[in-house]
Amino acid sequence: GLQSLNTSFSGKNGYPLNTLSNWGWHTTPFERLYPNNPISPFDPTQWGGLNYSYYNVTPGLHPPEPTRTVPYQLHCPDSNDNDVCEYFYNMPARANLGQLSFVLAGSRPSPPSGNPCDIAGTYCSDGSSPCRDPLTITQQSPAMFGCSYVANSRNAWHNRTLCYYANGTAFFTTSDLQVGHFVDSDCQQLTWLNTKSQRFNWRREVSIMTPGPLGPYRFIDPTDITSYSQRLDLWRGLLHSNFSLANASVAVKTAVANSTDTVGVSYTADSSIGLGVQLAFCTTTNGTRACVWGLDDLHTTTVLNSSPGRLDLHRQQDSDEYAVSCTYPSNTMEVYQTGPHAFVFAPINETSSLSVAASVTCRFALVCCVGPAPATAPSALVNATVPSFDAVEDEARYMWEEFWQPPGAMVDMSGGFAVDPRAFELERRTILSLYQLRAQEAGSIMPQESGLLYNSWTGKHHTEMRYWHQTWMALWQRPELLARSDEWFIERLANATSHAAFQGYKGARWGKMLGENNHRVLSLLYWESPNDTNPALIWHQPHIIWMSELQYLAFADPDEVLHRMKDVVLATADFLASFPVYNTVTKRYDLGPPVRSSPE
Repeated sequence: GLQSLNTSFSGKNGYPLNTLSNWGWHTTPFERLYPNNPISPFDPTQWGGLNYSYYNVTPGLHPPEPTRTVPYQLHCPDSNDNDVCEYFYNMPARANLGQLSFVLAGSRPSPPSGNPCDIAGTYCSDGSSPCRDPLTITQQSPAMFGCSYVANSRNAWHNRTLCYYANGTAFFTTSDLQVGHFVDSDCQQLTWLNTKSQRFNWRREVSIMTPGPLGPYRFIDPTDITSYSQRLDLWRGLLHSNFSLANASVAVKTAVANSTDTVGVSYTADSSIGLGVQLAFCTTTNGTRACVWGLDDLHTTTVLNSSPGRLDLHRQQDSDEYAVSCTYPSNTMEVYQTGPHAFVFAPINETSSLSVAASVTCRFALVCCVGPAPATAPSALVNATVPSFDAVEDEARYMWEEFWQPPGAMVDMSGGFAVDPRAFELERRTILSLYQLRAQEAGSIMPQESGLLYNSWTGKHHTEMRYWHQTWMALWQRPELLARSDEWFIERLANATSHAAFQGYKGARWGKMLGENNHRVLSLLYWESPNDTNPALIWHQPHIIWMSELQYLAFADPDEVLHRMKDVVLATADFLASFPVYNTVTKRYDLGPPVRSSPE
């Protein structure tokens, strides 16, 4: 369930690999996101420990059941604090586990002229006097070539961009708010991150690396890359990237080992350019972005072991922990810590070879906690084997070659290529879809709507997406892939039965938009994200029954499926049977109210 994706983070700082996982979640403490709000979102005396006022609905149409009401997380702002609604909607959020990117040993960029931190003050949105909507900016602790601020206003400053120039003036221009990031093509000097509407925590991003023993490191400017090509080998699960940098050729291979959640990068390059690999860690705050840079004091990176050829790290943000262990060839590379959350695997500069062959493999492992499993001691992970790049490549090749071959179904439309040119395109799209679904949607936790490629809905998975994204596994003779996420339902059955009982129903009711909560934070393993759609959806409830039936038909040993899934299937059926209300007028059973159908 590990996915490395090629995406740029803000600024002209290259195109690194960001790592997301099914188990990489974080729940930011409420008091950090809303420091001026005294309300606690948790109350151990209420159901599930949630401090929440529910919207009560009377079920039934003819007649309604006047003696019974069902609590739903609908119309949240009507009965709850807005901050609490926003918190329960966004949290828990998927977090970026680490970023691998190429860096160069080179000259340090000069700091901006003037004093970029000299912007504290009070500003007006339109220059009016007296100021109708003042924005007050106070400086926080300065950082290297960058600064942090807190800005407070009453109204619409979250749709403005702050531009600062070296002459000491500041002004604001209208700009769109894109994924919590202010963007303005005329304001290149400062980039700001917003973490909450109306009451901002603004920080200038710092992209300049701290000097290491080999001198400073810098990201590759994409404009310096020429003659590039990239090819994804679907048969072997191997990504080949080739490009020229400073008139020198670079060849890169990237692969992922599923069984150990290990990312491997191998490359050859001219030794004169000093090409290295940086492993850096960011954090997440309100969940709208899986990666926020510069908030170094909100997370910790502890070196557990650093020996020739191996680096073991312990990562922690609040109650969430994971470990990263990396290996590299000690005869050609060294590792240096270049910041509190950054490490560079650099070629040894004494080498006399004209070219350098190097590789870095990093294994990511959960420490605590997703699901009911207890925490793993970080020290135990230090002793775990980290596969070499060759081993990662071999595992990826074996897994993908096995996936593409029988008994799994395949599509072959070559016989129709001459008849209809669309046949080739349909075959191409089908095979690429199979690759993406196997790579991103075959993990131990239900798939997220956009897989692991984007962090939409703060990374939460939507239970109805399992039907769309995973039913094919049983129908295309790959039921073992579908069975992986069955464990999610088995482990969280108590959560679902508690939810149904709280609403007065029998059996188990499955939520819709869910994140994986750390059981150190709350006894609930998940909670429903409140809005006017999610809690009332009903059409996804029978999916687990139907998909278990498909496994029963597809597996060579159907009795195994029967015994493994019987409790989940029967509890789900009990809820489905108790949900309808008998209509004495139509002599039929009504669903709801409330109910949301598949069109939502």
